[in-house]
Amino acid sequence: RLKNYTEPQVIMDEHGADALRLYLINSPVVRAEPLRFKDDGVRSIVKDVLLPWLNAFKFLQGLIVGDDYRMPERLASPENVMDKWILSCLSTLITNVRKEMSEYKLYAVVPKLLVFIENLTNWYIRLNRKRLAGERPDVLFHVLYTFNILMAPFAPFLSENLYLQMSKHVACNQQGNEESLYKSVHFQDYPQGEEAFKDEDIERAFGALQRVVEAVRAIRDQHNINLKTPLYRIVVYKHEDKVFLDDLLSLDAFVKEELNVFDIHYMDSPNDDDSLFKVKYEAQPNFKVLGEVLKGDMKAVQQQLKGASQSELETFMQSGQITLLNHTLTHEHVQVKRLVYDVLEGYAVCSSGDVVILVNINIDGKLRAMGVARELSNRVQRLRKSIGLIPSDHVFVQVDNVHDPDQMDYLLRAFKQTTISDGDHDGVELASEQVSIDDALFKVTIYRQ
Repeated sequence: RLKNYTEPQVIMDEHGADALRLYLINSPVVRAEPLRFKDDGVRSIVKDVLLPWLNAFKFLQGLIVGDDYRMPERLASPENVMDKWILSCLSTLITNVRKEMSEYKLYAVVPKLLVFIENLTNWYIRLNRKRLAGERPDVLFHVLYTFNILMAPFAPFLSENLYLQMSKHVACNQQGNEESLYKSVHFQDYPQGEEAFKDEDIERAFGALQRVVEAVRAIRDQHNINLKTPLYRIVVYKHEDKVFLDDLLSLDAFVKEELNVFDIHYMDSPNDDDSLFKVKYEAQPNFKVLGEVLKGDMKAVQQQLKGASQSELETFMQSGQITLLNHTLTHEHVQVKRLVYDVLEGYAVCSSGDVVILVNINIDGKLRAMGVARELSNRVQRLRKSIGLIPSDHVFVQVDNVHDPDQMDYLLRAFKQTTISDGDHDGVELASEQVSIDDALFKVTIYRQ
């Protein structure tokens, strides 16, 4: 009546019907509650769900050029830990989506989709680009093919579009008879979570990895250290939690690669290296809850909490209860925080819940040189992409003005399908670009013999 909203047809013309549909599914409307419609909410769905999903498909397309690829009739259990992780995430997602749909909680589906798409695009694909370029992408194909069918009720148009493009790589007996082969994603059976692929241990381990990575990124941001600049050392401390630290150790290679660090030290006790930092405990009463329990003893108990020794507070953290003036208190009444102090000079500290991360933020000339080299390699990749090269295309790249041997050494190791040199080539020039990094000017030229 008031027309204080953008016309639905305008929204669909600009962002598509799928974006509007997902926005409304994720809104209070499906709970029969009022909605203040915002165009930015629809844009967020495009940015956070539809575009990453589409980009993942485009990446897959680059790996299966032509029509010869066929998805295996039955996906074998993979050896690679990241393949196992993304398959487990998919299986968990399917189980959760089916559960929420059976209970008519459509609004609970989109947050789960966001987490999965983030895991797929910003973790699985990004960390596996080089490996996937040299292997059959069976796991990625299976994940996206299944995800398309899972998304059909929520984003019917994009899921149909991608399904039709992928179905030509799927054998007839995997989709029914010949007639239904290319028909529609909406004719397919809805996916079931595959128990064989579920692995709670791997999902928990990658959850630990993500916590640490995000904390280190926050420290980098605070100290203006570029992600491509390596670090010498990181310390991860979680008090007496061997499971958490063992999870990280099982993924040590991935943690080091993602954090761009030479060495990671895992600690479950500050006594492992008390020269790095010290730990103290601090009691924080929950006055609202305590007031109902203690009544007139409130001030006296508060004083006793202030005077509690470090060993008493540590015992309280472990046992979950402490008795003061004949009152038994639990973590509901008092929170004990573990605080880090006296951190060694040159280290920055960040906490993620009960995990403490210390980062050596000393950046010398060698680390800067390697950071520049990594940025150079990134520019080379972007230039390759801009001229339509795919990962399997072998070319020669000439980089002029690389005077630091560490930079050239890194460039030589960074590419499988690219030959890097600082000498002249007599091949056909495909592209050239001037690159400025940290006040240094480089020239990158791509040749084909």
